Amino acid sequence: MVVTVAQFSAPEVPLTPTRTPDKVLVVGGTGHLGRVFLEQGLAMYGDQVEFRVLARSPKSVPFLLAKKQVDLVASPPRAPDAL
Repeated sequence: MVVTVAQFSAPEVPLTPTRTPDKVLVVGGTGHLGRVFLEQGLAMYGDQVEFRVLARSPKSVPFLLAKKQVDLVASPPRAPDAL
């Protein structure tokens, strides 16, 4: 029996976005990955992008409370009206 393995190469994708988003929704912004994502997003876009952050405990991210481009919403993760 002969098995042939096909080579797959990923398409070329730019590492930087081609368009700056207007708004970004972050669900779980108080967790480890959410914090890293927000810190990098704020550093990358500055005041150009508005971030809406859904968090169960907004008090755990005091650095976000002072940011004017961050709309921090205290909400359970399954509350659709918070989106």
